[in-house]
Amino acid sequence: MITRWIDWWYRQDYEIDQKHLSLFRIFFCLYSIFLLGIPNYTWLGANHSIPFFPPEISLATLFTDFPSSLFFVIISVLIYLLFGLLLFGLFTKPSSITLSILLLIGQSFKYSFGKIDHDIFFILLPLMLCNSGWGNYFSLDAIHHPEEGRSKKFSIRYIALFFGYAMSIAGISKYLGGWLNLDSQAVYYHFFRYSIFSNSSPLASSLAVFYFNSSWSEILDYLIVFFEIGFLFAVLKPTIFRFFISLTLLFHLVNFLTLGIGFLYNIPLYFLFINWKINFNFSKKNKLTRFLNSQIDYQNFLIVSLLLLGQFFIIYFMDISPSSMQPSSFEILTIFLGVSNHYKLIALPILFILIFLSPKL
Repeated sequence: MITRWIDWWYRQDYEIDQKHLSLFRIFFCLYSIFLLGIPNYTWLGANHSIPFFPPEISLATLFTDFPSSLFFVIISVLIYLLFGLLLFGLFTKPSSITLSILLLIGQSFKYSFGKIDHDIFFILLPLMLCNSGWGNYFSLDAIHHPEEGRSKKFSIRYIALFFGYAMSIAGISKYLGGWLNLDSQAVYYHFFRYSIFSNSSPLASSLAVFYFNSSWSEILDYLIVFFEIGFLFAVLKPTIFRFFISLTLLFHLVNFLTLGIGFLYNIPLYFLFINWKINFNFSKKNKLTRFLNSQIDYQNFLIVSLLLLGQFFIIYFMDISPSSMQPSSFEILTIFLGVSNHYKLIALPILFILIFLSPKL
């Protein structure tokens, strides 16, 4: 019985062709460089006086204290260069694996301060996609080895299963933590807390507090828990899973407007599951593929690598705050223009674009 269910699940069409995966590789790198920011760990080398409490399950537990400043400079420089390698698809597989490993090492030390961000999918995506064929098109590897690895295939279903499991764990944790307790309204509490105590009040938090009463809030408490737990079951069918992704985009929109909660780390994952075959047809050559192929050469790769190193040293020597932890090109620009307080509004156009591109079921 279980075997038949597993066989049925493996027959579900979760596959994404390698041309679209290669386009996703380029998007992942550009998004990281220009909007999300490449993680920079040099600031950790100057915080040795702070108590060192690494998470129990992390690479940092192998150390008794922070390594030297040079260690964090080296891994930060390598991460910047690896994004360049991945963008141009040079040594794509080893670059993907090494990038995820270095990000895991850096985040392990970052988490030793006590705050753990929801960025695990951003960190592990290169590793999970290293054997997917996302370097087989629009890459320097494809120019020199056009047929190598074309038959290799990694099923995206495993990433979907991982994400569904993570969401369901979040829902179960809310349930066990008393989220559904009738004596308290969890959603209403968060509306009120972010409206009153946040340094920069979200766009619509006061409206949410004013118009929502406890009864409506209790319904939302249940809907959120059932929605998150239901993600694991949605993985059984790709169309249902993509529908849940679409609902998640709307959920993020409401959260951003009312609570100001960021979601930028998950954007690459949502982009991966957009039904690219419906939205963009790459069966024939078009302007986009011709443009990408024309840009993939060693000269452009060298230029981009130098620009990435330049951005790193701007951060390193000028210590641009508060973006020194994970600066993006766009955020650095807003800091120089004096409008960095409005940087978070970049989330709105990203959300609307994603909702527009969300799967057509």
